[in-house]
Amino acid sequence: AMTQAGDIGDVTMSETIHDFASILGGVLSAPWWKGGAACVAVGCEAMGLPLDLVWALVAFFVCDFLLGLWLAVRTRAFSLRKFARGFSKIPVYTLVLSIAWLCQYIAQHVLGQAVPVPLWACAYLAMHEAISILTKCEALDLPVPSLLRKALHRLNSGVEKKVEEALDVIDPKKDDKED
Repeated sequence: AMTQAGDIGDVTMSETIHDFASILGGVLSAPWWKGGAACVAVGCEAMGLPLDLVWALVAFFVCDFLLGLWLAVRTRAFSLRKFARGFSKIPVYTLVLSIAWLCQYIAQHVLGQAVPVPLWACAYLAMHEAISILTKCEALDLPVPSLLRKALHRLNSGVEKKVEEALDVIDPKKDDKED
């Protein structure tokens, strides 16, 4: 049964993440939606991630997945293998964010440094999904503003450069020749 908007009650900006998950669970009728929304909200709270960024990542993932499905069907290139790979992003992204949180935890509690690694990882994944969406839109001959395309590609290359620079500080480049 669908929930009426009046059944939700008054929601203020001061609601906690737990209350948000409860409200979202009440809005969506399927039990797996409730559990999924609650898990996402609790995970965000534990990792210190803003909900809007995580929901943007989820929305980008869904959009990218659906566009990829549409492109595969339209070009008659659909395969179950690629379909499964699309879904495999969910546990992989969860693992990446969990590892990022662990790195943040170690940096904060062992090294005494506050480093928002999960935030960076989530932003990077969302940006990567957005670029994938643009690529699929171009392949489907959908109009993509050149300014948006250029901005996302520039932002992505800038983030990749910053990540590489940060990694070079931790692990400087060495000669790749074998001894």
